[in-house]
Amino acid sequence: SNQFSYGASMIDSKGFIWFGGVNGLNFFHPDSIRLNSFIPPVYITDLRVLNRPLRPGSRDFPLEENILYARKIVLPYKSAFSFEFTALNYTSSEKNLYSYTMEGFDNWSVPSNNRTATYTNLDPGTYYFRVKGSNNDGVWNPSATSIQVVILPPWWKTFWAYLAYLCIIVLLLLAFRSYLISRQRMKHELLLKEIEKQKMEEINQMKLKFFTNISHEFRSPLTLILGPLEKIMHSETLEDSVKNQLKVIYRNASRLLRLINQLVEFRKIETGNLRLKVSQDDLVSFLKEIGGAFQEFVSMHHMDFSVEADPPCLPLWFDREALEKIFYNLLSNAFKFTPDGGSVAVHISCSSSLPEEFSGISSLRNQHVRINVCDTGIGIPADQLDKIFDRFYQISRRDKPGNPHKIEGSGIGLALTRDLVELHKGIIFVSSEPGKGSCFTILLPADKEVYSNDQIVDSAEKAPSHAPIETVNLLQSDESNHEMDFSDNDQTIEKPIILLVDDNSELRDFIRKGLGKKYRFIEAEDGDQGFTLALHQLPDLIISDIVMPGTDGIALCRKLKEHPNTEHIPIIMLTARSAEETRMEGFLSGADDYISKPFSISLLEIRISNIINARKKLWNKFRKELLMQPSELAVEHPDEVFLKKAMDIVEKYISDSSFDVRTFVKEMGMSRSVLYRRLEAVTGQSVNEFIRIIRLKRADQLLSMNTYSVAEVAYEVGFNDPQYFSKCFHKYFHCTPSQYAANQEKQ
Repeated sequence: SNQFSYGASMIDSKGFIWFGGVNGLNFFHPDSIRLNSFIPPVYITDLRVLNRPLRPGSRDFPLEENILYARKIVLPYKSAFSFEFTALNYTSSEKNLYSYTMEGFDNWSVPSNNRTATYTNLDPGTYYFRVKGSNNDGVWNPSATSIQVVILPPWWKTFWAYLAYLCIIVLLLLAFRSYLISRQRMKHELLLKEIEKQKMEEINQMKLKFFTNISHEFRSPLTLILGPLEKIMHSETLEDSVKNQLKVIYRNASRLLRLINQLVEFRKIETGNLRLKVSQDDLVSFLKEIGGAFQEFVSMHHMDFSVEADPPCLPLWFDREALEKIFYNLLSNAFKFTPDGGSVAVHISCSSSLPEEFSGISSLRNQHVRINVCDTGIGIPADQLDKIFDRFYQISRRDKPGNPHKIEGSGIGLALTRDLVELHKGIIFVSSEPGKGSCFTILLPADKEVYSNDQIVDSAEKAPSHAPIETVNLLQSDESNHEMDFSDNDQTIEKPIILLVDDNSELRDFIRKGLGKKYRFIEAEDGDQGFTLALHQLPDLIISDIVMPGTDGIALCRKLKEHPNTEHIPIIMLTARSAEETRMEGFLSGADDYISKPFSISLLEIRISNIINARKKLWNKFRKELLMQPSELAVEHPDEVFLKKAMDIVEKYISDSSFDVRTFVKEMGMSRSVLYRRLEAVTGQSVNEFIRIIRLKRADQLLSMNTYSVAEVAYEVGFNDPQYFSKCFHKYFHCTPSQYAANQEKQ
């Protein structure tokens, strides 16, 4: 027992010390007391995270082994954890002392008997926890027990997070750079559009100024043409055929005069010199008067045409001359592009409501007149609706088959119409659906007050009512003109066939009637139709205009010369363009001749006759000469020198299957078009046909030797396919190569 009584102690003679306690006496000799020299080992015995003990095998245990044997521990960010440790000294173990440190975080702790070390909110990094202990007599273990502690960084400081940050920064920089480039490109495009717009405006102004100046010079000659012509037309001694031709001249001269007048109106509007002369008149009767000029055309083409008005009489202030131009243009377009059997309608009404997009126009806010001109024609593509009122703009489209009214516009009619409507303080807009028709709507103010005093004229000054001088005929030729002027149908079979390609039907009639006694004509309105007819009809000669809608004459000529079935057909180009570049372009495309408009029908007849006769003579000569074997042709004439050179080049490459027109042109030392024209002029054959015939004649020589097989001969003369060689050989010699070789062997 540890309980002793006060004063109950003594030392005897032998040196023993005695103590009296509640359970008896206790004694010992001082010399028998020894210090504890045992150095206790220290072990980490437990790990607690958030004050929860972790055991090996548990889901939350961060180690793969017991804490006693662990050398490293990995803990998440902001973990609160504690270590428990002990010194293995069992003598008065309660007197064991401990000291510990977390290297990288704190220093050694003051020695105490505390067996737990707790840490919270350590920064991410690597630490070393070290602990040492002493026994009950203060004997310390010199080597501390340690364990590595790794605190993981938070997710936003991990490698993948930094990689994501880098990617985001790069993407932001790229996006910013793309934005700057896009912005710069947009500025550049806007600048280019502005420059282009300014240039187009300058070009339009230059065009307008030039055409206006020219138009003033044209008016006097046209007056001198139309005046005498009108008198001649009324002569009763003229034959009907002559009258018809005079009508053609009169219609086209009148059309030219209208175009000139429109150009002059344009210029007046531009300079502000066009002044309206507004007077009050009945709009309904005025429009019916204009529509009456189209009645003959309506009857001829079985169309429905109506002018409807509600109310039937509608007094309105307007300029008669300007409104006549407006509705003449609208009705002309409606009839031009409406097929036979279609309908055109004009509807006139009063209204006080405006379309929302025009609600800001003050002159139309009150009562106004609404005029609709609708047709069942070919319509206008949606992407071109906003451009049809631009000056010199022409709609790019292909008219439907069977529509005989395919007339190229000048690009000024609708632009002038819009300007004249705007001079009346009105608006014009259009709605259309391709294949179903178009509807032009004009809104004109009904109030007199919208016009200035100098625009209003008294009744005495009002221009007299007048209708167009002649009945409007929108076709460029009468239907009767399409009849062929051949009195004997049997004779037409013997006549050379000429394909005439031109979008102007009146010009086609002029050529056909002028040359119809010598040649048989087939006609096409454009390049695509002409190419199709050329492939099917294989005419003796082609006459083509250059400027046509769709495929133009240059493209048509190039297609014909590149096609093996039509490359031999001579082509004469017609055009109103006289520039040297245009002529060069025509010849480079493979044209044989070039005639500028206007031209004499006699000159055209001579050109056609010379080309066809020369082709026949030279074709016969070539056929005769080519009966000779290659390398045996006598050289006497310059054309024969040319032919000899061409044959020598073909023989040089006769076994080369890759030998083609391009190589032939290069070896001949002339352009492709010149070679085509020269070879056709001498032989009547295309380049490909010429090469093929030389190869077949060489095959004839080889087969006559009875040394090579058919396949060997085919390869020897440049054919890749023996079957194709046999087919070509049979077509030319009227027997197969095997039969030919057998016949030669018998001989």
